[in-house]
Formats: sequence, C-alpha cells, structure tokens
Amino acid sequence: MSAIPKSNWIAIYKQLQREATKFPQTNYRSFFHRRIRDHFAKNSSVTDPQQQAELYKEAERNLQVLRRQAVVYSLYPHQKTVVEVNSDLKTRECRKCKSNEYTNKSLVMLVNECGHPLCRTCVDNLFARNAAPCEICGKMLKRNNFWEQVFEDPMVEKENFIRRRFKKVFNMKEEDFPTLRDFNDYLEHVEVLVMNLLYEENIEETEREVREYQKDQNEKLNVKDTKEIMKELRESNVAAEMILDRERKRQIEQDLEQKEEMERKKKLKKERKRNDGLTFAAHRIAGRPYFHRPMVIDTNGPPMLTINEIESGGYLRFIREPSAHRRAGGYTTSIACFKALLEVRLDLFAVKTMTPITASE
Repeated sequence: MSAIPKSNWIAIYKQLQREATKFPQTNYRSFFHRRIRDHFAKNSSVTDPQQQAELYKEAERNLQVLRRQAVVYSLYPHQKTVVEVNSDLKTRECRKCKSNEYTNKSLVMLVNECGHPLCRTCVDNLFARNAAPCEICGKMLKRNNFWEQVFEDPMVEKENFIRRRFKKVFNMKEEDFPTLRDFNDYLEHVEVLVMNLLYEENIEETEREVREYQKDQNEKLNVKDTKEIMKELRESNVAAEMILDRERKRQIEQDLEQKEEMERKKKLKKERKRNDGLTFAAHRIAGRPYFHRPMVIDTNGPPMLTINEIESGGYLRFIREPSAHRRAGGYTTSIACFKALLEVRLDLFAVKTMTPITASE
C-alpha cells in the first residue's frame, strides 16, 4: 500500500476548515478550527501507509459530519455573543484561492490601489509578467505597486493610498488663502474628491479635476519664480549678470538632480523587473510524477536496422549527399535512409494468417 500524497492531505485539511467556517455560532467555529488544526499537527509524523489510510478515511467521515451539522445549525436562529457583536471575527481571506488565516498560518495579504486584496501566492502567479487585470474589478495593475495589507479593512488601505497621492498635489496651507473660510472650503473640497475616488463615484470627472489643478499649480509656481527674479533685479544693488548667473547655476543644479533622480528610478525599475521574473510561488503538484518511456515502433516484420548498421552496411552509397544548409540544420543521409527503410518495412507482415483462395472464387 502506497502512502497518500501530500496534496490529498492539504486538500482534505482545507475542506475541513472551510466547512467549519460555515457554522453560524462562533464557539463552534473556533472549536472545530482548533480541533482540526491540532489533530493534523498531532498526526503529521505518521509514516505508516496503513495508518495514513485509516486517518484519511476518518477525515473523510468527519468532513461529511461537518457538512451535515453545518446545514442543520444554519436552519435555527441564534443570538450573537458579545465577542461576535464587538469584533464579528472578521478574518482575512483571498478572493482568488479562498485561503484564509485558518487554512494558512503564514498568509500574507497584498493590496493595490483598487483596494482588492490578494494573497502573496496569487499575486506572484497572476502578475508574473508585472501587469495584469484585477480579479475583482478588472482594473490594470502592476506588481510593483502592491504593498502588504496592514489594516483589516481594505477600504482603509485604499483611502490611505489616495490621501498619500493627494498630499503631493493639494499641499496649500492656511497662509495661502485670504480668509479661514476659504481654507476650510478648500479642505472640504479635497475631502469630497477623496470620497469620490474611494467609493468610485464620478471617477473620470474627479481625475480630470485633479490633473487640471496640478497643471495650474505648476504654472503658478513657474510664474511666481519669474516674478521674484524680476523683483530682485529691480530692487537689488547686485549686478544683473551675477543674479542671472546665479539663477542659471541653480537651474542647472536642479536639472542635474532631476536627471540623477530619473536615472536612479530607472535603475530601480530594472532591478524590480529582473526580480519580478523570479517567482517563488508554491505550485501545487497533483497526480503521479511523469516517467519517460522511449517509443517502441512495431513494424510487424523483420527488425529495423540501426543508424550504425545503415552506415556500415553500404546503404548510403546511392543516396545523394545533402547540401550545406541542410547539414547545418542537422539533416544527414542516414536519417533519410532510415526513414525510407522504416516506411518500406512498416506493416509489411501485418496479416499473419491468410485465408486460402479456392477455385470457385
């Protein structure tokens, strides 16, 4: 009797944990989750095939019992406990492979700008080429933009991403407004934009407004710098050539810094792209391993000659030599002769018994 494959044990373990999750009562759920985990950990060192078979049959029987009991308990209403009312026992679960913290203790959830979390294994498999659509909303995402989920609610992660993005655009202070009321209106409008992107309302209009605002701010900054330079030229006692030379040097330094920053980002992007090509995701192996068996050709006749016998037996004397480009591709006269002899001998003696022909026929 052969040992049960590891993939079968993993499958039955996940099925048991999944059925235990269907119980509406938190006490039963916690009990079954803990009992299943402890039972598998206790018998993980069993190597005897007969004992493994008995344990596997017992697990299948318990799976059927859990399914029946979960259906029965779901038919009757129950009152939530204090623990359920306070925390509601929300667990992280991958929407792609349905694995959660009970079935996988080392579960790591990653989230992107769309706010739909996936486990690290699914991210490595789905985004092996760095870009792919989200499994939930279909939005195109990049592997480099995923980060580890910190908060239990994915909407909090999405809101933090939006606020970090807006912090670089809407960065005006109270001193930039004539009155406090204008500053409060500005903050309120920013909150409206954040909520629009968070709950996916008027996304196109919101994105257009953000782009236009950012463009206007960049133009105002350029105009402001020009006005300051002109004011300094009019009021300062320093020679105009020195002021212009100083501004020219400052502009050159800024350009160099931007160029270095772009080179650094480009280098990091190449490193990330090279690292993304390496995936260490766990691939599930099911079924028997592959064993190669050489193909046996039954000609139903005399045994076929080998390549060496064809070359030494003088079969190649009347065969035309191949051209140079054919030899470069691996073609030889021995292959052509072998193919011709094989086609001639194939099924030459396929009919082993023949009915004699009578005179009447």
